[in-house]
Amino acid sequence: SWTFGSQTRMGTFLVPKGQTVQNWRELITLQFYPNFKKTPPKEFMNHFLAHLHKNEPAVKSKYISSSFDNALAEWNISNSKRCPNQHGLDRVMKGPQGLHVIHYAIKTNNWSQTDRNKWLNILNKAKISKAQ
Repeated sequence: SWTFGSQTRMGTFLVPKGQTVQNWRELITLQFYPNFKKTPPKEFMNHFLAHLHKNEPAVKSKYISSSFDNALAEWNISNSKRCPNQHGLDRVMKGPQGLHVIHYAIKTNNWSQTDRNKWLNILNKAKISKAQ
């Protein structure tokens, strides 16, 4: 089961019970960007992926889907000198008040297709609440 890890101006961090934001194997980050109301999700994702590639040359990334109000990308890092091997999924959703980002990462060499599909399904089902 997942538990609250911390909240900073960078977002809300969730980790599985027994892990911490400083020492995680799996991590979910929820972020909201109110100043990006007019930015298309794919443009925001392009900037995120460019930043990821700039900071970590060993990263490989690809888009899974993109539409007017949604972008979903997958990335992985392996054999880096600076970062542990990991896989990640990021989804950017356009809401009435700004952009919402859901980030999932796992530190592993081999992410099973079953687990990958499970997390793709979770991210794809996420919705912005009407209160937002």
